Parts: sequence; structure tokens; C-alpha cells
Amino acid sequence: MNGKVNALAIAALCAAFTASQAGAAISVEQVSEITRPASSVVSNQLSGITWAGGNLYYAVDDTDKKLYPLTIAINRENGEITASDFKWGTGVVLSRASDAEGCAYDPASGTVWVSDESGSTIREYNPTNGTLLRTAPVPSLFNQKKRGNFSLESLTISGDGYTMWTANEEALTSDGPISTNTVGCLVRLTKFTRSSVYHNWTHVGQWAYRTDPFVGSDYKNGRRSGVADLLALPDGSLFVLEREMSCKSSFIIIDIPSFRMRLYKVDSSQFSPEKDVSGLASLPSGYSSVVSKGSALFDNQSEESMANWESICLGPCLNNGAIALVLVSDAGSSADSSAMTMKLSGLNVRTINFVGPMGCEPSGSPYRYVNNASVTATLPGAGNLHYETNLVAHATWSLSGGRKGEGATANFTVTDDETFTWSGTTNALLPLVAADSFERIAVNTEADSLAGWSGDGVVAAASYSPALPPGYPLSHETHDQILMVDGDVSRTYDTDIASGVFFDAMLRATLPTADSPVADIEEGIVAFHFDEEGHPVLQHGDRSASAILRRARSGEGGNDPIRTVLSENTYTNGQWLRLTIKIEKTNTAWCHVSIDGEACVTADGARLPSDPSGAGAWYRSLSTSNKVSAIDLKGTGAVDDVTLYTATGEPEFDNNDNATTNSVPYQWLYDNGLPFDTELDVDGDGASSEEEWRNGNHSTNPWDKSDNPKSRTITVFTIQ
Repeated sequence: MNGKVNALAIAALCAAFTASQAGAAISVEQVSEITRPASSVVSNQLSGITWAGGNLYYAVDDTDKKLYPLTIAINRENGEITASDFKWGTGVVLSRASDAEGCAYDPASGTVWVSDESGSTIREYNPTNGTLLRTAPVPSLFNQKKRGNFSLESLTISGDGYTMWTANEEALTSDGPISTNTVGCLVRLTKFTRSSVYHNWTHVGQWAYRTDPFVGSDYKNGRRSGVADLLALPDGSLFVLEREMSCKSSFIIIDIPSFRMRLYKVDSSQFSPEKDVSGLASLPSGYSSVVSKGSALFDNQSEESMANWESICLGPCLNNGAIALVLVSDAGSSADSSAMTMKLSGLNVRTINFVGPMGCEPSGSPYRYVNNASVTATLPGAGNLHYETNLVAHATWSLSGGRKGEGATANFTVTDDETFTWSGTTNALLPLVAADSFERIAVNTEADSLAGWSGDGVVAAASYSPALPPGYPLSHETHDQILMVDGDVSRTYDTDIASGVFFDAMLRATLPTADSPVADIEEGIVAFHFDEEGHPVLQHGDRSASAILRRARSGEGGNDPIRTVLSENTYTNGQWLRLTIKIEKTNTAWCHVSIDGEACVTADGARLPSDPSGAGAWYRSLSTSNKVSAIDLKGTGAVDDVTLYTATGEPEFDNNDNATTNSVPYQWLYDNGLPFDTELDVDGDGASSEEEWRNGNHSTNPWDKSDNPKSRTITVFTIQ
């Protein structure tokens, strides 16, 4: 054993307690305990820790409100650490944090979620600068009924990235008293899930858990026995770290605190719907339908312990198949500044890293699974429009151990620590014809003053976040300004340049009212809007003889537009989504719609004739041209990142950089009102835009869109 251990506590601390639940026996054994190296810029009151892969960890300090990267080099042979194996990184201040207590690393985004005890909140942060990104929907009960300094102390995310847990440290005021020396208190183990590793969290349930009673004598009237942290295990079970603070000895005016730590395991079978208490505003006295926690896996029973163990995380696998556990103490209240490693045996855990383009599910690292778990990985966008305008023509996947396969869906059984990699052939980035981000335009500028725009719109400051994935159409923009629409607004395009068949934009949903306008569906027009329930709807005119006959037979009006509900998902007023429309020309034109990167597939759609086995549903738009000439916005709402792409030719603009493929800056073209085809001689002086830029000249007669012919094809989506 390396480092410091109180001599009176050695026997208890080194003991291994074994428990059996659901037929799986596991054991936890302490390996080493050290005094953390001192730092002049760290308060050393660490309240949460989480593993980010390799030797990288993140820890939150509840005093200086910072998130610290830590390097902890665990000996993979025996699980030990020494003081020299623990190194501090530079901490970042967490925006709006007040009392940061628990933290959990998100393998999909590389961000860190932090529970804040003061406001009963859970927030997502960028670990490099402390920027606040998102929040989780903590039920209001936890804020309304919390006890001061006894709220959300814990946080953990499951190894597969789909589940997050937290708990209040001691009972809410509505759930009875705090722990006493005869009975523990009732806390709520609270669960969140998400449908993909990129989506927002949803609260799904709460389960009552009773802590151990308080054992020692009172310490300055601040005795406690509650839940200090949680740890989600890959088998679906939950480790609960209970922490007691009491009094070791008392003199006339001196109280010396003592700390006791216990570790329990709650099996996944305990989290049944029958025991879910989320529907109860309060838990009655003597409430008995609590989850079973069995016997303690670990208990440092000594009254001499001065380490206030407040957080725990799962670390790397050791060479003998055990898993390292890492604990850190909070050095406040005269407690020791310590770190501990344990080894968890009896649970065969594997680590998988996922490598691929944005949008693959899951993505990132590290992910943890039990051995022989079945995993499904997908590559959305394969064969369809992909998020940064890539088309994946042929997707393949491989595991570092040698297994491989083809297609956009991979199913495999976890048998080892491996890296899963997506690959495949892709087309070139689609040429960007026009892009409107509204970032370099003065706030309150009207649409009539914007090149190519007209109507009742105005540029406004705003803050919003896209679904992840797919993110924004123009990912390099700052996204703090949008175009507000109140009436009719149009964006027209030069179709000599814009032989475009991909329209992509961010759209803020506005649900219809009784007097909401509805787009007139004419030949060559496609309209997008929301119904009164918030479903996205596509309208498209189809006046072919076969379509008229089909609708007549089904009882529909022969000349009425087709209205197709695109998704079972509903949107609320003010919610942002990413709308992508693709038009493909065969002997007629067809359009295909994606929302937030997911193809809208419905029974009403027809397959594209050139690809009858394709993965998406296609909708006839009855156009004789595949060129988009205008976007009409009707009603009240907002848009951003309005983009149009062509389908063929060499890329004129690389959406992942800030310049065209021949290095002409996008900003220069934008500021001079020039099209993104840099080979054009806009002002007729014999020099292309590329040559003008390289020679330091400026075109004196920027492109006038009004002088160019328009296609009869018009794509319209309505903001109701």
C-alpha cells in the first residue's frame, strides 16, 4: 500500500466486503490511499470526480467553482497510485456555478455535466473554458423542497452514454427529517435518459432510497449521513456512496470531526415502475417501498478517519480484469486532502472507443459495456445528405481486433477493449451557392436591405442551440443573430449560378392559429409548415394524371395538394430545428426532406425512380427543372443559416473552412456582394473573382441578381 493510511484504520480500510445481487457476486477492495499534492492555486475541496479515458480525469471544486483536469497514472498491474502519480491541471471557472458538487464526463461530446447543490441544477460545460452549454430538466420539486447544503450532491452517466443519475444528499423537506442516530433519511435516486447520445436529457423516474442512520456524536450541530455520490455500472446497477460526518472527540470548546464512508450496490431490478415515486409530491412517514441496497461492499468503520470521501468514479481496467475505482476527498472542515484507489472484481467490463464522422451513433470515448453486450452503431446520412454536406457513398466499419462489416448499421458483441471505426467513400463537399448567416449585418437591418432578400423581416440578436447532431448548416458561424419574420419574406437566387438542389436552414417553429396563412400549392411549389399539434407537414402539388386518379379513388380532391405529416415528433413554439430539402431530377423532379439530420420516411412517400431501394421516402414536386429560385417565408417566426447547394461540379466552397477551395476568403466574397463561383468575371474587366482577390482588386460592379433569369421551380416553406 502506497501513501498515507491512519494506523487505527488499516484493518477496516483494507477489508474487502462481498455482496451478491441478481446472482452476480462482486467485491470491492482498497488498494492505495495518498495525500494529494498541494497546489497554490487549488482550494483542494474536491467534491466530484469523473474519468475521461486514459489517465485523464476531471474534478469539481465546490469552493472556487472550478473544473480541474487531473492526470492520475494508475498502475495497471495492481491498481496503486503514489503522490507523484497525481498531477493537477489548470482549472476553469464554471459559468453560473454556485456550489458544484457532482460531475460526469459525457463520452459523446467530451463535455462535463455538473450538479449544483445550491440551485438544484445540472448543467453541461465545455471543460476547456467553463462555458455553459445546456441544462438537464431537474424536476422542480428538488428546488422547491431542498434543504440547504443537502441537495444534489451526486452525478453519474452510464457507460453507454444513455442514462444519467443524481440524488439529493438528505431528505427533501416534503419527504421527512434528515438522518438521525436511529434511522436514516429518504432520498430520491433520480434517473434521466436520452434517445441518442446527442439529444437532451429527459427525466424518467425517481426511486426512494434510505440512508444509514447517524452513528457518531453530533459535530457542531452539523452531523449528517447521506448520499455523497453515485456511480452507474455498465450492468445497469448503481453504486451509492454514503458519507457520515460526526464527532471523533469533544473537549470544552473543541470539536474534532470524524468521517465514515460506506459503499452500497443497488441492482437494476430495483428500479421497477412500481417503485417509481416521481408522481408523489411527498413520501409519508415510514415509507417502506424503498430500493434494496443489500450489505455494504465497503465500510471504513474507524472513528479516526479524517478523509471526507465525497466522490467516486469508474476508472480503467487493470491487467488482471478488475476495474479501478478512484475516490477523492473534500479537504474542507479540517478533513484530509486524500485520493484513494480501489479495485472492483466480479464485473467483466470492456471499453470501446468510437471513431467516425459527426453524426455516428454512438461517437466518442470511452464507452463501457459488460462483456458479451450487444451494441448497435449507426452512421446517419449514409447514402443521403450528411450533416456537413458530405454524401457517404459506401459505408464500412471495423473493430481494432479484426472484425469488420459493410453498411450504415453495425451490430457486434463486445468481447474486448477495442476501437470501432467508421470509414467509407464520400463525394466531394457540395458546392455552396448562397449562405445567409446574418452575423455580419447590423441588428435591426430590414430584409429589404439584404442582398437577395425582400419583405417583412428584420435581423435580431438571439441565442439558440441546434440538435446535436446534426448541428448548424454553417458550423463556423457564431450564431448569435437571426432573421425574424413577420409577414411575407422572400429570398431569391440566380439560377444560372444556383443550379441548386439542396436547401438547408435553421427554422424556429411557430404553430398555426385560426388566422394563420397557408401557402398556395402550385405546380413546382413545395411548402413546409406545422399543424396545430406541432407535427411538421409537407405540402406539394402533384397534378399528374396518375396522381389525380389515385387521389380521386381514395376520396381526396383530384387537384388538392398532398399534405404529408413528416414525423411523429411534435415541436413547440420557439423550438429550433434543422430543415433540409433535396430535389433530384429524373424525368420529373422529386424532393426529399430531413429534419435534424433524420430522413422523413412515411407511407405516403414514393421511392425515387433512379434508386427504388433507397432508404428514404421521396415526394413528387412536379417541376420540369431541378433549380431552386426562391424561398418564401409566410407568417411569424425566425430563420438562420439559410443555405443553398448545387449538386454537380467542383466544390466552390468548403463548408469546414472559411475560404473557397482555391483559397478565396468567404468573408471577402460576402463583403463585396460576390457569388461563390470564384471563376466568374463579375465586372467584365477580364479578371475572375479569384484573380481580383489575388491582385488586391475589388469588383466595382457586383453581381446583380435581378438581371438574371429565374427558374420556374420555387421551393416554399411557411412559418405559420
